[in-house]
Amino acid sequence: MDGCSGRSTDLLAVIESCLASLLQSHADLLAGVQQLAQRVQADRELTNLIRRKFSIKCTTGYSLNALVDFPTEDPLEIVKRLMIGSEGTLGFVSEATYNTVPEWSNKASAFIMFPDIHTACK
Repeated sequence: MDGCSGRSTDLLAVIESCLASLLQSHADLLAGVQQLAQRVQADRELTNLIRRKFSIKCTTGYSLNALVDFPTEDPLEIVKRLMIGSEGTLGFVSEATYNTVPEWSNKASAFIMFPDIHTACK
């Protein structure tokens, strides 16, 4: 997401910042998804078709059921669900940075063999 950064210690603040940034930078996209969902939900025949097709557990492809399963007031949730299963055709993560542990100047590792799992767990 555009403009997302922060430390993992304030994860909630980072997520809220990312969402606020996304809502601002992609307002047109979210408005378009919202309008599409409103049109789909207004068409009872189409809504029923989507619900019937996606009631089968082994469906593949775009999660079009997101257009009928979520309220139109929450276009971000619809986008998230559409992304699931799109296999990179609707979007992809181009960069991710993980800051999980400090980068210590002195490091060590060991390879220790145990005769069995029970001994290793002691």
